[in-house]
Amino acid sequence: FKGIGVEANVSRALSYFYSKLTHHQDAGYYVGEIHMGVGDPTKQHVNVASALQGYTVSAHLGNVLAMHKLGHMHQRGLGVSSRSCAAAAQYFRSVAERGEWAMSLNRA
Repeated sequence: FKGIGVEANVSRALSYFYSKLTHHQDAGYYVGEIHMGVGDPTKQHVNVASALQGYTVSAHLGNVLAMHKLGHMHQRGLGVSSRSCAAAAQYFRSVAERGEWAMSLNRA
């Protein structure tokens, strides 16, 4: 969606990622990123509920970055009916259990 080697086209990228949503663990992560406004200078695709759905599918397929994003969304109450420290902790625990490399997610 960032146009590396081709012209950037966020709508086309989003369509492609949706077509791979249940078959590739990274597709839902990128659906979530686009719907959170990452890589979309126009922000025309921002939709927090759709981001939550994309991250959720990706997390269930094992994407650790999606689990991390879901932890923050539940912690802050973004796209969910109410904040849930328990749900956030569960996602952060899942990230932590996958190894030391996950510690780099908390830097920045």
